[in-house]
Amino acid sequence: MTTAAANARVTRSEIDEILAPGAIVPVYQPIVRIQDRHIIGYEALARFPRASVQRPPDEWFARADVHGLRLDLEVACWNAIAEAGPPPDGGMLFVNTSPATLVDRRLEAVRGRLPARLVIELTEQEAVADYELLRRRLQRWSNQGVRLAIDDTGAGYSSLRHVLQLSPEFLKIDRSIISGVDADRSRRALVWSLVAFAREVGATVIAEGVERQAELHVLEDAGVSLAHRGGCSGVPARLGFPSTSPSATPRQRPAGHGRRTVRAPAGSIVRSRRRSTPSAPPTRRASTCSGWVR
Repeated sequence: MTTAAANARVTRSEIDEILAPGAIVPVYQPIVRIQDRHIIGYEALARFPRASVQRPPDEWFARADVHGLRLDLEVACWNAIAEAGPPPDGGMLFVNTSPATLVDRRLEAVRGRLPARLVIELTEQEAVADYELLRRRLQRWSNQGVRLAIDDTGAGYSSLRHVLQLSPEFLKIDRSIISGVDADRSRRALVWSLVAFAREVGATVIAEGVERQAELHVLEDAGVSLAHRGGCSGVPARLGFPSTSPSATPRQRPAGHGRRTVRAPAGSIVRSRRRSTPSAPPTRRASTCSGWVR
């Protein structure tokens, strides 16, 4: 059975079930500053633990789309996030939304209940027919201090169009590019190029789904500022936000070490730059990233 056919078999009552009050449970993925491994914010994610049939979140959204209820589901997710309250220590809160939902007037009614340091994370669900309308709606949010991130940068045509048309403050590099970046020359070259582009336009780069220390070290050398963890970090904190207390120190560089030039991969548009590094590289556990957040 095809995915489309499976989605079509989901009944309207199943979608109504996850649209019911209290059916959507927000969870939070920490976003850290790579330089010191400090949590600076969280990405809000929707889960549906009370549904009678358990499915991945992406499937629920796809099935809601079949019944013309995707916008209703996205707005319901925003309401659930608003009810959960702000993150600790004034951290930023990143919330995914599609362009269609962003221009839906129901979303404006939620704005007053959302945290002050909000970042709209624009997804690549469909092509945008009217960027001028989208820019006008984004300007309303921007006037209230809301910032913009483009999700899955580098993974598809629409995300790159969003970057060029909307001038976001954050670019989130898709996990398909980050995964294995330490062992793949092409991925490294693309990361260096995206970092260089972000610097030119004044945006901050976030790496999605970092799972191993080796990946993190490559991203740090490339100049990526922020990251959030992948599957090896465990399940994001449910309901309440996770503690921001330190759990590990960042990668140490001993005093008196030598210097080397970190060169961009061949074909990159980034110039070489000098960085400090230990004469003997630290031990890196390639199988886990646990403990790299403080």
